[in-house]
Amino acid sequence: MKTSDFNLQSHAESTVVPLDIANRFASMEQEPGDDELLECISSTPVGKLLRMISTLPEIRQEKVCSARMQIANGDYDLGPNLDEALDRVLEEFIAEG
Repeated sequence: MKTSDFNLQSHAESTVVPLDIANRFASMEQEPGDDELLECISSTPVGKLLRMISTLPEIRQEKVCSARMQIANGDYDLGPNLDEALDRVLEEFIAEG
């Protein structure tokens, strides 16, 4: 099959997810039967991956990029910023414990 023969629309139609299931996951509303559905999905590799992703902390990518550029340019004062970052990490660790 050539790349030009590939039809994205027909591929999308052949891999349809029922709309009501997709909408429930998008809005994360609990409806009757959701527990069973979530249990089935959680046992799949994708479900396990989604569960792991949901436990990750939120990352503010723009702040990370800004800090990296400042470090690369030698404009980032590591002393006070490192102390503040460590304080925040320790506070979160203590709060979780």
